[in-house]
Amino acid sequence: MMPILASFGSFHIFSYGFSIALGVLTALFLMRQQARRDGFPAPDQIYDIVFFVMVTGFLGARIFYVVQHARWYFDHPLEIAAFWQGGLVFYGGMIVSFISLGIYCRQKKISFLKILDFIVPYIALIHAFGRIGCFLNGCCYGNACSMPWAVKFPGMDAAVHPVQLYEAIYNLGLFFLLRFLYAGIENRHKKPMRVWAYWNRGQTHETNTCLSPIPQKKWAGEIAVIYFFFYAAGRFGLEFFRTQENPGWFFTWNQWISLGVMLAAAVLLRYRFQKCQVQQQLSSKINVKEPGPFGNGT
Repeated sequence: MMPILASFGSFHIFSYGFSIALGVLTALFLMRQQARRDGFPAPDQIYDIVFFVMVTGFLGARIFYVVQHARWYFDHPLEIAAFWQGGLVFYGGMIVSFISLGIYCRQKKISFLKILDFIVPYIALIHAFGRIGCFLNGCCYGNACSMPWAVKFPGMDAAVHPVQLYEAIYNLGLFFLLRFLYAGIENRHKKPMRVWAYWNRGQTHETNTCLSPIPQKKWAGEIAVIYFFFYAAGRFGLEFFRTQENPGWFFTWNQWISLGVMLAAAVLLRYRFQKCQVQQQLSSKINVKEPGPFGNGT
């Protein structure tokens, strides 16, 4: 536990704020590299996008946290602005930041869903850095346990699950998965796949993208929906290891929200997959060559 990384007189560098800043700078660098390579969005728009998402995201995340702990902050109103010490609700930040991003995209006349597909991998990356900051700050810890990797923070009687590191690793893995889905697969499948073509009885990869066993980005917003599903699934599971107040309905509030997000994402993914299959079947029928009076000869 290291809430303060360094001090220069009365000026302190807090580990939580430093971790978030490092995550944002790392994401900003990678986003600009990707934008220059892919041509979308414009590299100069990256700064505006990050500004809108991060500022409004922090604001929303802090507001939701303060509301959840309203009694304590009512007695300590000056602590409301001390977000660098920890105390953010991710779902609150996500809601507010996406609303502001939608407003920005409408003003700039760019696709909101395409921008969302572009940024969600980096949201997972920044979130991973943020959870490392939580670990250093000593907040958001888990339940008591006797596992070999359990951590005992100062002032605690028992060691606990380092849930912050669990979620950091999970979000880092989610970042690589989403980047692979967004960019890597499209570059890998510019040529037909002979093996898959054999199983589809002569259909090449280009004419059977919906039924390929390897996932591909097929519609705007797909990467974002996949992110929502996997993040919500991970958050739902990790909540069982966290120390939080239970609202009395079997799960925590974050778990109920996660269930709703998972359900909505799963329904949307299922609907889009079925629609893609129907379109593929119609396309296949149109492209079928009708036999002539003497068979398929000319």
